[in-house]
Amino acid sequence: MTFGRGDAILRYPELIEGYDFPLAEWIRGKGRRYVAVHIHASSPHKVPPHPEILTGGLLRAGIPFVMLGSESFDLPPNFRLHADVARRAAKFIGTLSVFNVVAQVSKIPSFVLVNRSIKEPHIYALMEANRAQVVSWNVGDPIESIYADAVRWAGI
Repeated sequence: MTFGRGDAILRYPELIEGYDFPLAEWIRGKGRRYVAVHIHASSPHKVPPHPEILTGGLLRAGIPFVMLGSESFDLPPNFRLHADVARRAAKFIGTLSVFNVVAQVSKIPSFVLVNRSIKEPHIYALMEANRAQVVSWNVGDPIESIYADAVRWAGI
């Protein structure tokens, strides 16, 4: 059995350190109208190629977004803080990751990029219950088209 960070966090939330960050003030500054983006995951085969195409499209469209995960430039690296930002976002774009679980449980409208070969029934059930738009990035349309759809969706 694989026991990843997401499993630990969901089962033992008390193990996560708190944070010293003025989140309420930061969210007021954003106006809550931001898209939480997490284009990373616990394993490389869950991550679509060329995420810079997605972030570039969001920038060009003028859609406010926040990158979650250690690569964030908006926030200090703290898991609980990033989870709270995902929980309070207007929308979520991401992969099969723990931040996706946070978005689904919090009923955040979501556009989830999945590797079609990965079967995670519990997470798929959460996405279905939340009516998330789930798009396979490794079959069918080219990644540029999928990212363009995500940007259009985020702007609605």
